[in-house]
Amino acid sequence: MRNRYAGTCYRCGQRVERGAGHFEKHNRGWRTQHAECAIAYRGKREAIGVNRPASIADARKMEAST
Repeated sequence: MRNRYAGTCYRCGQRVERGAGHFEKHNRGWRTQHAECAIAYRGKREAIGVNRPASIADARKMEAST
């Protein structure tokens, strides 16, 4: 589901504006990620923070390379 509130992307560490990403329940709380980061990491079993993109542009490059 799309995020109702702005937050920080747990994939790339940048700000996610309201409606620009997705949220999920995690450890009794919520976490947010950009839609682009969600697509770039779809199907990958990499640990959070490992090989993470430095920006949304880098997430798009990761998506294009797969």
